[in-house]
Amino acid sequence: MNSDARHLTLPADFFRGNRTKLLEQIPEPCFVIVYAGNPVALSADTDYRYSVNRNFYYLTGIQQSGSVLVMSKSAGKVNETLFIHPTDPIRERWNGKLMAPEEVKTLSSINEICWLPAFEDRLSDILNQSGINFCLDFSNHRSEAQALRGRISELIQNVTVTDISSHLTRMRMVKKSCEIKAIESAIELTGNALAATAKKMSESVSELLIYADLDYEMAKQGCLIPAFTTIAAGGENTLCLHYIEPDNQRLAPGTLVQVDIGGVAGGYSADISRVFPIGGRFSTRQKQLYQIVRACQEKAFSTIKPGVTLADINRVVSDVAVELLRDMGVLSSDQDISSYVWHNSAHHLGLDVHDVSFRYEPLCESNVLAVEPGIYIPEWGFGFRIEDDVLVTADGCRLLSSRIPVNADEIERMILS
Repeated sequence: MNSDARHLTLPADFFRGNRTKLLEQIPEPCFVIVYAGNPVALSADTDYRYSVNRNFYYLTGIQQSGSVLVMSKSAGKVNETLFIHPTDPIRERWNGKLMAPEEVKTLSSINEICWLPAFEDRLSDILNQSGINFCLDFSNHRSEAQALRGRISELIQNVTVTDISSHLTRMRMVKKSCEIKAIESAIELTGNALAATAKKMSESVSELLIYADLDYEMAKQGCLIPAFTTIAAGGENTLCLHYIEPDNQRLAPGTLVQVDIGGVAGGYSADISRVFPIGGRFSTRQKQLYQIVRACQEKAFSTIKPGVTLADINRVVSDVAVELLRDMGVLSSDQDISSYVWHNSAHHLGLDVHDVSFRYEPLCESNVLAVEPGIYIPEWGFGFRIEDDVLVTADGCRLLSSRIPVNADEIERMILS
C-alpha cells in the first residue's frame, strides 16, 4: 500500500464505466443530475467536516463539495458536464486549494468542466425542454435533489422524475477489481494500526489512550477521517455496541477491550473488530467465549457463497451459538438466543462501512462483506464481536483481512511481542 492513503486514486476508466452503465439502464431522452453535496453548518461560520455523496464519487471520482454532475442521452448521443467551484484566491486562503479543471478532467475522464455559477443557466435550459426523463439521486434524502424535484414539478406538468439511487445501489454492490484493491489497502492500514496499538495493552491503559492511539496510527498512514468513529470499549462497556465515549480511567489487567476500527483508502472502507485482554492473557472464561465467537465466524465463512442471503448467515451463526452456549450451560433449553446475540452477523462493505445493498437478496460474486458475529453476556459483565472482511467468490469467499491476527493465541502474542 502507498504509505499515504490519500494518494490512492481509482482509475478514471472506472468512473467513466460507471456512468456508461448507469445511462444504459435509463430510457432516452434523459437528463441525469447528481449533486456532490455541501458541508453542514455546525455553528456560526464553522461547518462539520464535509463528506461527499458516495454516489457522486462513484460516478466521478471527485470529492469536492458543491460540485454537480449533469449527463444527458438522446438518440444514443451522450453529453457529460461537471460543474465545480471556480478557483478563488481569497476563499483558498481560508479553506485550501480548490481543484483546477485539468485535475478534474484527469480524475473523472469528463472533458467538459464548467464553473458552478453556470449550472443555473444550464438547468434553466434543461427545464425548458419537454418529453424528458429527469433522473435524480435521492439517496439519503438529498436536499438538493428534493428541491429540484419540486421545481421541476412546478414548471412541467405530467413530468416523471426517476430516482436513480436503486440503480446505483445495485451497481455498487458488485465490486470491480480496483475497488477490491482499495478495500484491501484500507484493511492493511487498519491492521497496521491494530498491531501498533495492541503493544500498548501489555500494561494498564485507558480506553481513551487506545482510542487516540488507533486514530493516530491511521492518521500516520494518511487516513485522517476513519470510516466511522473508532470504538475502544473496556469491561462492561463492551456491552454497548456503539460505544464512542472512551473513558480516561486505566483499565485493570485482565479487562477485555472491544476494538472496532475502519480505515479508508481511495474512498473505500475497512471494518475490523478485535477484542484484547489488558495485560496480554485471556482468562479461562474469556477464552471460552472467544472460541465460541470464532466458531460462529468460521461457520459464517464456510456458508458464504453466491445464492446465500444475509439471513442465512444469521441463521447458521445463531445455530452454532445456541449449541455451544448450551454446552457451556450459559443458555438454557427454553431460552432464546436473542438474550446473547444482539445484532446481524454480516453486512455489505464498500464506499460506506454499512454499504448500500438490497439486504434480502441473495449474494453474488464480487460482493464484499464484513462478517461480525458477536455474543454478549451481561451476567458475565462482558461480550464482544470478532469482525473480518471477505470477498464473495464464484464458489465461496476469500478472506481479505487474513493478515490481521485473529485467533486467541495470536491476539495474546500481538500484545506481548
